[in-house]
Amino acid sequence: MNRFFKRLQELRSEGHLVDVTLCAEGKEIPCHRLVLSACSDYFHAMFGGAHSESKKDKIDIREVSAEALEILVDFAYSAKLDITSDNVYLQFEAANMLQVKRLEEAFADKVPCKRLSAEATRCALKDFEETSTTEEFLQLPLDLLKMYISDDGLHVKKEEQVLESIMRWARHNLEERQKHLKELLDCVCFSRVDQDYLKNIIDTEVLLGVPGIMELIKDTSTHRRPRRILQEKILLLGGATGCG
Repeated sequence: MNRFFKRLQELRSEGHLVDVTLCAEGKEIPCHRLVLSACSDYFHAMFGGAHSESKKDKIDIREVSAEALEILVDFAYSAKLDITSDNVYLQFEAANMLQVKRLEEAFADKVPCKRLSAEATRCALKDFEETSTTEEFLQLPLDLLKMYISDDGLHVKKEEQVLESIMRWARHNLEERQKHLKELLDCVCFSRVDQDYLKNIIDTEVLLGVPGIMELIKDTSTHRRPRRILQEKILLLGGATGCG
């Protein structure tokens, strides 16, 4: 196995059969698509699907530092990683975004559970739009889901995405989960939800069984304020209105 990884590193250093260059913060990292795909679910999906990046020679990797990206690429070619107190949280975030499962498991053994849990939560809030469409999201326990959707730092473009994620979670086991919907819907700022969208979903099998659903939607005095992330975006566009 050591000879195998040594050969991979030689191919990379020689530039032999290199077929893609990753770019981050102005730094360019030549690589092999096959090696990246084998190590990272993120790259496996990118190169194996219909993504526009799958045909590009150079790919910009945003939200990951050049240092973190280079360390992850080195790991892909060597299966070795030097985790230190200086780089562990930076690396954890990068491994989470690029979906390098082996690294996430390695971090679990190296990082104090509370700190790692806090970092994982921050990543989940930041990438909520993506994570809410995964199979793993459907398995979330009630308390964890409620923690995410009630967090002021949840990153969503529209409040409808929060409501849709709740409904998707409930549908996964409607008989058991419908009784929890009122508690979860209390976390939604309904005055930020498009009214036409509400009319279309209010009679679905998911919401029909929620006691007092119409009152919850109409009573603006019970509505939570807009999320901080949404407020910041609205202010950038020229002003915000209250949530009631």
